[in-house]
Amino acid sequence: MNSFARFARSALQYRWTVAASLVCSLGIAVLWAANFSAMMPIVDGVMHGKAIPALLEDRITSWSQQNAAIDVEIAAAQKQLKIAADAAIQAKLAALKSDRADNERWLSGLEKVLPLATRWLPATPFGTLVLICSFLIISTLVKSGLRIANTLLVAKLGNLTSLKLRKEFYRRTLRLDLGTFRQTTNGELMTRFTTDMEWIGLGTQVMIGIGVREPLKMLTCLIFAAFFSWQLLLITLVCAPPAAFAIHMLAKSLKRANRKALQELSVVYDHLEESFDGIKVIKAFTMESHERSRFHRLSRKYYGRSMRIALYDAIVGPLTETFGLVLIVGVVTAGGYLVLNQQTHLFGIRVSNQPLTHGMLTAFYCLLIGIIEPSQRLSSVFSYLQRASAASDRVVELLDRTSQLKNPEKPVRLPTRLGDIAFNNVVFSYKPS
Repeated sequence: MNSFARFARSALQYRWTVAASLVCSLGIAVLWAANFSAMMPIVDGVMHGKAIPALLEDRITSWSQQNAAIDVEIAAAQKQLKIAADAAIQAKLAALKSDRADNERWLSGLEKVLPLATRWLPATPFGTLVLICSFLIISTLVKSGLRIANTLLVAKLGNLTSLKLRKEFYRRTLRLDLGTFRQTTNGELMTRFTTDMEWIGLGTQVMIGIGVREPLKMLTCLIFAAFFSWQLLLITLVCAPPAAFAIHMLAKSLKRANRKALQELSVVYDHLEESFDGIKVIKAFTMESHERSRFHRLSRKYYGRSMRIALYDAIVGPLTETFGLVLIVGVVTAGGYLVLNQQTHLFGIRVSNQPLTHGMLTAFYCLLIGIIEPSQRLSSVFSYLQRASAASDRVVELLDRTSQLKNPEKPVRLPTRLGDIAFNNVVFSYKPS
């Protein structure tokens, strides 16, 4: 991967293009998560005949009632402490004060938002539904435009990287002495000029495009989900480390398989060049059958390598999908228990300051589902990057070669006059005279 990083870094010299692609990716990610979060006001508000201002008023009332209940518990705990100092009561009192402070921060924020929502947002459920649907349409159009721009920008970066690399590779190859040049077959050189550099360019596009955009989409979904309940989010992410380890092992296998496949392809190119250059000899000695058998063996070896790569590619997608499904099933079970029983604790762990609503849990589910598609897209990124890494190792192997002919430290100047050069009795003709 170090070799590929060396080439990918050259794309960073086009700073404005890179910056523009990152801005597009960030915009796509924020709009992606915002679309899923729009489910909360629909479920909690519109489906219950309430507009967003009324929904905020209900939340303020709920938080205020909960603060009043906490104040009663705090007063009772303080009375108990006056009677007898107890560590358990002190811990309970500290937890109650912490919950009271958290609730107060949320309540203060809602009270600041309520006047703005009352002034600018619709006061009817249908108006709220129209507003949310309009937002979804507009955000999707904007997101599509940003995605088109992002795709064009990363394609530009990948093609510029390939162009620069080809020019540098060709320049260094022409500077080699004949002895060093002939250490590599023409088939090897052609493979590196075409297939290997094509994979490096594609790898650069994927890394700066999908490799940045999809993780940002996942990150924004996680941030929005943490806004609803970061404790529940942590509980549902317990399967992330096994998934990361499995994908890491597959990535290593993919790189090895791709490196061997590129080597086999070079051998096929060498055989084709030898066959086409020596076609007269093959015909003269009736070696067609032998050459066909030889080509078949080489092609079968390349076919075997390609099928192994296809196997690894086929495994990555279902693997990430399975881990994603396990994550969703876990959060559906845990969240369903919390909402249906109006609980704030799961396995003795506080999940939220107040019971989650149906809308909050629905938005939470949608945000986690929104992580699945980017994770599936990322499964293809590993394949591209491992192929690009294998191709980069092969290109670096030849790119860093140096000529065996060295200029002397103290070159001797030729004499100004070497003598006359004369041609005597020289005759040339295509037909004998």
